[in-house]
Amino acid sequence: MVGHPVETFCTILDLKNVSLSNFWRVKDYVGKATQIGQDRYPEVMGKFYIINAPWGFGAVWSAVKGWLDPVTAAKIDVCGSDFKAKLLEQIPAENLPKEYGGTCACHGSCSLSDAGPWNDAEKPAEASAPAPATAA
Repeated sequence: MVGHPVETFCTILDLKNVSLSNFWRVKDYVGKATQIGQDRYPEVMGKFYIINAPWGFGAVWSAVKGWLDPVTAAKIDVCGSDFKAKLLEQIPAENLPKEYGGTCACHGSCSLSDAGPWNDAEKPAEASAPAPATAA
């Protein structure tokens, strides 16, 4: 639909307001998400940003990272609250929500948006099938 293959995806996991009681569930989620990306979708797994990471997450990440393939681990950036410049290196401002340093303000919330080329009014014309041959 965009006229070229979409080769990778980018994930942002915001840990803002994650309490210590939820911390271990988040750690498990990150471990499972990266494992799925590594095992099932290694060719399309792009960057995975973990933002607003609390101070203790870095130590946990150091342990989890050792169990991952080094190529997968290199795709994951753990950032504290100073993540905006890092995200803008990878994501154009118009595609990044305002709360993360971009300019996007989708109706209802960017995280719940279904915006994309699949919804554009001017979609590429589908190739029409040849007309069936008729007997003369």
